[in-house]
Amino acid sequence: MRSEAEHNLPLGILYTLREYPERYEALPYLALVQAADKTLAVAIRTPPRGLVLSKTVDLSALQLIAQDLDALQVDLPGVMGAVQETHAFAATWNALTGKSHRIKTNLRIHQLNTVQPVAKAQGSLRLATTSDRTLLLQWFQAFDLEAFGEPQEDTERVFDLQLRRGGVYLWEDGVRPCIHGVRSLVHPQWRAYWPRLYAP
Repeated sequence: MRSEAEHNLPLGILYTLREYPERYEALPYLALVQAADKTLAVAIRTPPRGLVLSKTVDLSALQLIAQDLDALQVDLPGVMGAVQETHAFAATWNALTGKSHRIKTNLRIHQLNTVQPVAKAQGSLRLATTSDRTLLLQWFQAFDLEAFGEPQEDTERVFDLQLRRGGVYLWEDGVRPCIHGVRSLVHPQWRAYWPRLYAP
């Protein structure tokens, strides 16, 4: 797959929509721009979150996506993607709607190519249960504040879904829980984790 690491977020969202649709409360926005059977751009939105853009072969394709969203009278809170694509889309959106934009967060993508053996850590991994809910929900909320700078609207709902699906784990050092992580998606060719690994 071309640029697989750069497309980890849209790939994860699409797989979640197929295998775990209850994760999202509202219907998603899915857009594909093609020319002569060639994919130029892909856009995904799971309200109330912002737009996620793929890498784009032709930046003019983003204008079609912006026009479509504007025609749908979408109140777009933000856009995420590669620098060139997000800047181009934001400029187009501003020209269409008159709404200004600013950079909120700069993110990076890291790709793992090789794994080096490491010493084993003390403790063991176990699946979280409903008896862990109070502690882990506090950790989920603390993660949101640390990672995003503000509480997320649906943290409790998403946490409860993950807990019921058996996707939340705890690492215990023999005495108490000390780290939690979330297993989100398992695909035959790759494994994706929701970005939560928290050590209070």
